[in-house]
Amino acid sequence: MKGGNINMENRSAAKDFFIGFLAGGVIAGVTALLYAPKSGREFRKDIDKKRKVMINDAEEYWDTAKTRASDFISDSKKRAEEIIKDAGGKASAIVGQGRDIVNDEAVKIKDAVKAGVDSYREERKTNRH
Repeated sequence: MKGGNINMENRSAAKDFFIGFLAGGVIAGVTALLYAPKSGREFRKDIDKKRKVMINDAEEYWDTAKTRASDFISDSKKRAEEIIKDAGGKASAIVGQGRDIVNDEAVKIKDAVKAGVDSYREERKTNRH
């Protein structure tokens, strides 16, 4: 289950990073705006610019996360197909070996029965004469 733990750790790390990214951006923006002596109009423009930058950054982060998730899913599917194909090949080999063993044993039993029948017939012949 190692892969499952790594996946959950990656999700948690990505979530923590995203939250930290947004919180850091908000704190930095608010701090910068509060300490800059500007008029109300300039202050609102700055807030609007900062909002647009943060939205753009969040969209870029989201696109990157979607791409990485898609790549991860694609890689996981390929690995699963390879594992299933390998397991199927091994299962076929084992079934083939089992079939060969059963066939060999069937031939031995058939030969033993034939030898018994032949022996019985031979014994009957000798007892009649």
